[in-house]
Amino acid sequence: MKKSILLLISIISVIFLHAQDNTNTSPLTNEEFFTQAELVVEGYFIKIVATYDTKGNGNFDDIYSISAIKVQRVYKGDQSLMEDTVYVVNKGGVFGSEKLYNHDNKANINNSEISVIIQEDIHYDIPELLWKNDCADCVTYNTLSVFFFTASDLPDYGVPTKYSLHERYKFLLHTNDILYVCENKILGLNDLVFNNREDFYNYMSQFEGYTIPAPEPILEKKQEIVESDKVMKFEP
Repeated sequence: MKKSILLLISIISVIFLHAQDNTNTSPLTNEEFFTQAELVVEGYFIKIVATYDTKGNGNFDDIYSISAIKVQRVYKGDQSLMEDTVYVVNKGGVFGSEKLYNHDNKANINNSEISVIIQEDIHYDIPELLWKNDCADCVTYNTLSVFFFTASDLPDYGVPTKYSLHERYKFLLHTNDILYVCENKILGLNDLVFNNREDFYNYMSQFEGYTIPAPEPILEKKQEIVESDKVMKFEP
């Protein structure tokens, strides 16, 4: 009996620990993206501006890249970044990574070539959600998007001096925390779909710390007077 109880406790403990591991690695909910992000901006990638080796040993696991994002709107965080540039640190070369490598599978790190192993060509990862909503064709490296960031705690050693003077950010979940702006739709994260900006802003307004843009003025259409529609009045 005691052995059976001990075995049951062991099984429950393993299941519990496994559940904890899954919890630690599970994606954030849409609400957590909005609440946990320290900086939320709308903009687009310009390019990778720097790639550096944090330990100087040529190990690809120690290579990071800094990407520049041109900001058009700041929804949460430092409003002075409006129409400025945000610098984002990624492990390895995540966005635009095809630009890091030449055809010989060598990465240009700090002006010196380091051989790296690439199993296949790296392309921009387009979420299934975009395919389902017929928006995949409009997504490229510099697609207008909404990004969710937190302050970077990634290694600083090796960061070029030019960029060490700037505040640097990182994604909450690597590269999955993006809302893509595709014509009138804004979609991404965990299958969120907004068919217009008003719906997006209404959703965003339920979270603290967000600045909601004022609605754009509605231009009154000029009424064209059609000759046949005129009413002619005759005085007696």
